[in-house]
Amino acid sequence: MKIRHKLTLVFVGIILMFTLLGVMMNKLFLEKYYLSEKEELFEQYLLDTENEYIKIHETGVDEEEKTQQTSGEDDFEEVLQSDRYEPLEQDEYDLKLQVYIKNIDRDQDVRIMIFDNQRKIVASTFNIKRGYGNVPMNLIEKHIGNKEQWNQKGYYFRKVERRNREASILFFVAPFPDNQYFVVIKPVRGIRDSIRICNEFYLYVGGIMIGIGCIIGSIMAKYISKPIIQMSEITKNMAGLDFSKKIRVTEKGEIGTLAESINELSVQLNRSICDLERKIDHQRTYIRNMSHELKTPVAVMQGYCDGLLYGVAEDEAMRQKYCKVISEECNRMNQMIQQLLSLAQMETVSTKLEKTTILLRDMLDSIVNRFGHKIEEKQIQVMIDCDESIYVTGNETLLVSAIENLLSNAVKYVKQGGVIAITGLNLPEQVGVVVYNSGSHIGEEHIHKLWEVFYKEDEARSRQAGGHGIGLSIVKSAVELHEGEVFAENVLD
Repeated sequence: MKIRHKLTLVFVGIILMFTLLGVMMNKLFLEKYYLSEKEELFEQYLLDTENEYIKIHETGVDEEEKTQQTSGEDDFEEVLQSDRYEPLEQDEYDLKLQVYIKNIDRDQDVRIMIFDNQRKIVASTFNIKRGYGNVPMNLIEKHIGNKEQWNQKGYYFRKVERRNREASILFFVAPFPDNQYFVVIKPVRGIRDSIRICNEFYLYVGGIMIGIGCIIGSIMAKYISKPIIQMSEITKNMAGLDFSKKIRVTEKGEIGTLAESINELSVQLNRSICDLERKIDHQRTYIRNMSHELKTPVAVMQGYCDGLLYGVAEDEAMRQKYCKVISEECNRMNQMIQQLLSLAQMETVSTKLEKTTILLRDMLDSIVNRFGHKIEEKQIQVMIDCDESIYVTGNETLLVSAIENLLSNAVKYVKQGGVIAITGLNLPEQVGVVVYNSGSHIGEEHIHKLWEVFYKEDEARSRQAGGHGIGLSIVKSAVELHEGEVFAENVLD
């Protein structure tokens, strides 16, 4: 199933769930909530009426109040013209109480009665003139005196179902000051019908919302899933090693961050794969060149060994010559293998270099002295220009190996009686070493390849000089391990 369809189903499912949850909550808790609210309201009627009763009997009735009360009686008599109320035989105090509960009845649509301890009515909002047909006297008589059925708060409250299709009532009985009783009766016209109608309406609205939700959910799901689908297509292309396409990031947040991460991953993978391809090509070239380099000495040794084996060398001098050539080729192969091992070791260094501080001039003098025999043999003029105060920090073994290979290369290719100049440079944040040798220039197309393994500008000349094309690669690796750089250029003598 597509993700947009899943999102649409989730959206519609949430609407349906809340619709059904609302219906269930109405059915289970709405009536209880209604009764709880009414119970609290009846308690408040009781407290307010008690306070009014106490206030009336504490303050008494003076002449001014009698005038106001008489006016209140007139108002009350006007209300009674509707035949709903009938004044009882009351004193002035009870009449004020009658007016007070009448106002509650009129505002809140409840019936309130107050009984004395003889079960006589002190105040009432029922139409007593028409008799007690509408007054549930049996219910009142039953629960006024039966305090065992009262709750822990000290009153009786419940919903009473009535017969003969009469409306149910909420019935409240509580003690009142001076051993009296406070009764509240409220007709309840179809709470359950109201709940049923409310639930039906809720379901109708829920059905409409589900229909609208399907449309809106589909649109929203399409909008939300669009970048995800695009990401899926891009990652499929990445799996096929196609990194040319990128995700268009049009929003922030988690999806935008994910899109940026996938784009960055694509760039990194493309770069890593390109680097890996270059390394593979380098390894192929390396193996091919190494095979070529080993083939020549092996062929030479095989030829001379065959000469010895088949008696080509007739005298002792000839045999000695053959053995000498074989020995030289073995030494040459051993030297080449040692250089390859050194280069491989440098290329696989992953630990931190052990560095020391070295006086550069002393290191250059020591290296030049090692080449003293070859320098004298070719009558080379060696000049060292390096200040005594220049120090270099690095791995002494690697630095010596790098400078030795540079000087060895210079000695091999300088002409008889030529010049080699070594210069130490104290640069900002760096130390440089320049090795110059007089002689013929290197072709410009070859200069940038000098640092490659087994590269030789002139195969015959390199073999005659005893070179393998590895020394300058060792120089480059050693310098790069010290975060430096190497370069070569032709200069005028």
